[in-house]
Amino acid sequence: MDHVYISLISASLSEESWTIVLGVPSGIIAGIIIAVSPKVWRWIWNKHPSRSFWQLNLNPADSLLYAVSLRDFDPSEYTRYIPTGDALALAEIDQSVERLYPKHKIDLYAQPDKPYRSWEKGVILIGGGLSNITTRCLLAALNPPLDPRDHELPDFNFKGLKDREGNVVCDHEEGVTFTKTNGTECLYKDWAYVIRAPDPRRQNKYTFIIAGGYTIGTYAAAHWVSQPSNLRWLWWQNGWQRLRDLTRLRSEYERPDSLQVLLQANVAPTEPSVTSTVTDADIKVWDQSTGCWRRKRRRKGKPVYFRTPESYTDDYRYWADKACSEWLS
Repeated sequence: MDHVYISLISASLSEESWTIVLGVPSGIIAGIIIAVSPKVWRWIWNKHPSRSFWQLNLNPADSLLYAVSLRDFDPSEYTRYIPTGDALALAEIDQSVERLYPKHKIDLYAQPDKPYRSWEKGVILIGGGLSNITTRCLLAALNPPLDPRDHELPDFNFKGLKDREGNVVCDHEEGVTFTKTNGTECLYKDWAYVIRAPDPRRQNKYTFIIAGGYTIGTYAAAHWVSQPSNLRWLWWQNGWQRLRDLTRLRSEYERPDSLQVLLQANVAPTEPSVTSTVTDADIKVWDQSTGCWRRKRRRKGKPVYFRTPESYTDDYRYWADKACSEWLS
C-alpha cells in the first residue's frame, strides 16, 4: 500500500509542477497580450486606415512635396505671415502626416504660377486652379467626376462644381450660400473636394488635391482629410469598392485607380477672403447616387471612384505646356 500512496503523491506533485510550469508562461503571454492589445487596436483603428489613404511609404531618402497656392511662403516665418485658408490647410495636413510619418522630410513648391513637372516625390496640392496652376493642369488631365473645370474658363475662377459634360452641379447663389449687404458678400457655405490619384508619371505614387471654391473650402477639405475617423470611414468604403470590383470580375486595367470625396462646408458667416473656424460636424459628404449631402453617422455620403484616362501622362504634359505658352504669357 505504501508504494500506492507514494505513486499518488508523486502524480499529484507532477500535476502541480506541470501546472506551474505551463501556467507561468501562459500567464506572461496573456499579460503581454493584454498590455499590447490596446496599442495594436489603436494602430488598427486609427493609424492603419490613415496610412492606407496616404500610402506615402517614405524612406529616409524620400521626401514629401507640398505645392501650395502661396508664393514664396516660408513655414518658419510664423510671426510675420497672416494665416489664410490655404496656409491653415497646409498646417492641418502637415500635422496629420507628421503623426503618421514622424521622420518624413518636407519640401515646398512655392511657385503656384508654374506647373510642377518633376513628380519624383509624393505631392500634395493645396488650393484650387485659380491660384495653383499645377492643380489646374492636373484636374484638366484627370477629368474627375466633379470639379470647377477652371481650364475651360478664361478667368479660371468658377467657385462651384461641374460634371464632365460641363453641367453645373453646385454653384454659389445669393440667399443660398452667401448674402450681400451694401455690396459686401458674406459667405456661409462652400464646396470642396479631396482627390487621390496616381502621379502623372505613374511611378506607383499618389498625388493628392485638396481644394475648395474659396479659401475656407480648402481649409474645410484639409480639416476633413486630417481626421482619423473620416479616413477610417473611407478605408471601409475602399474595402467595399474592392469587393465590388472582384465580384464584377473587373481586370486590373478596368478597376478605378482614383477616388474623390466631395464636401459641403457650412461656416460662420464671413467674407469669402476671410477664414473662419470649421469643425467636422460642419462638413457634409456628397452622395452622387442620390444627389444629397449626408452628415449623420449612418447616413454619410459616398466617395466617387474613377479611373484616370489612358492618355493621362500626355494630357498633363499638354496642359502644362499650354500653361507656360498661353496662360502665363
